[in-house]
Amino acid sequence: NNNRYDRAVSIEEADGALDIGFESYALFSSNNPTNGTKWDIWNLNNEAYFYTNDNTEICLDKNTYSTLNYTSRFLCEQNDGTWHKPVIFDKFSNPNSDLIDMIPSFFTFELLDSISNDLMRVRANFSSSLNYVDYEFLNDLAIIGTSNESIFYNLNSDVYEFNLINNNFEIRNDLSTNGEILTNEFNQSSTYSTDGCNAAYLYENNFICSQNRHYFGYFNNTNYLDTLIIEEFSLDLSNDISIGDIDTDGLDEILWIKDGKIYAANFNGTLVNGFPLNGNFNGVCLILENIDGEMVLVSRDLNHIKILNFDGEILTSIPSLTQNDIISIGDYLTDGVRFYEYPTGDNSHWYQRYNNHSHYPASSGPHNTPDYSDNTENILNFYNYPNPITESETTFRFKVNSNGKIDINIYNLSGHKIDKMTLNNPTLNEYNEIKWNPKQLESGLYYAEILLNDKKHKIIKIVVGNR
Repeated sequence: NNNRYDRAVSIEEADGALDIGFESYALFSSNNPTNGTKWDIWNLNNEAYFYTNDNTEICLDKNTYSTLNYTSRFLCEQNDGTWHKPVIFDKFSNPNSDLIDMIPSFFTFELLDSISNDLMRVRANFSSSLNYVDYEFLNDLAIIGTSNESIFYNLNSDVYEFNLINNNFEIRNDLSTNGEILTNEFNQSSTYSTDGCNAAYLYENNFICSQNRHYFGYFNNTNYLDTLIIEEFSLDLSNDISIGDIDTDGLDEILWIKDGKIYAANFNGTLVNGFPLNGNFNGVCLILENIDGEMVLVSRDLNHIKILNFDGEILTSIPSLTQNDIISIGDYLTDGVRFYEYPTGDNSHWYQRYNNHSHYPASSGPHNTPDYSDNTENILNFYNYPNPITESETTFRFKVNSNGKIDINIYNLSGHKIDKMTLNNPTLNEYNEIKWNPKQLESGLYYAEILLNDKKHKIIKIVVGNR
């Protein structure tokens, strides 16, 4: 109808501006907005793309739209070609072909002719950020073990070995499917029954079956491995644990996934700065060093494998063909069917669900304690979160470089001490936390003072808001 304020059908305009049928006040626009301007996406003579993307003209075959090797319009048209300035949408163009969450799609779309009333010819191409090969015959097989160069699969009652060096695929009649294939340091494979084991692994060529779910890491000292027993740990961890030194302090952190987020905590239960990382992650999170020497996390995110840095930035998102665990083996990153070329460095800490081929759940990679002798302050990074305090409690967070007793005193604006908290034997060179409930304190400004062995170190402001 002609009543623009009471339309039966409203057009959703591609440029996001609802100006069709209305006066347009955009600079250099026409007085008839029903025609649009040259900058409107839906306009036939749109110049905005070419203004931001300077693509070189090419010659296309009029019938097949394949590229012809003519470098001038004259030669192109003399040989029954069409001189074409390509419109290409890829990860480099503006606008680009990234997904709505800014993750690269690795698709390239090329418009081969102008907009017409009946059709538009588009050439699409997918180019993964990582080279890969698919072995679809492995799709129905279940992974039951690995070695330095092979993956072992189970199909019905048979065990198959797929060698990544020579791509050889053969049945292993000497191995049973009753359990898991665990490989020791001599690359000798055997099948072990893991029934009734919450933790099953090879250690010094001996098969260990434990009733506890436990992992090993350098949690308190770089000279010996400590044991993390999941059932006894202070945090609610999932079955998918990985261990590694992700903040390069020489001590291992514990990573797990809960509610789609990646969490990382120190052995004393405090979260690592920057965590959790949001997403739809699931399964086990690998801790690897990439070919550029950068430490990265690798995790499944729905039907994709995402590689991200410790700041949560997605470096690469690649499709996955199965819901199997992600494994780093040899120079590949694989879900058991698709194999991406992804060499890793010696600084990697966690390669698969139980880290290695023997399923011995211990953190690998270097563990070197930094030199803290330059730290002139015994207490670092003292703060509380949230601040202002709008819920029932807040958490004080700090690092300690000397042994002793920590006290935190709370003062009001009049200078009266109204509360005190104490932590004995804090973890050295690691974040420690103390929770505080302001109880029935009135809203307003307060001060928190931290002391080490009764010596004052720092005072911060805290705000108690309306709760």
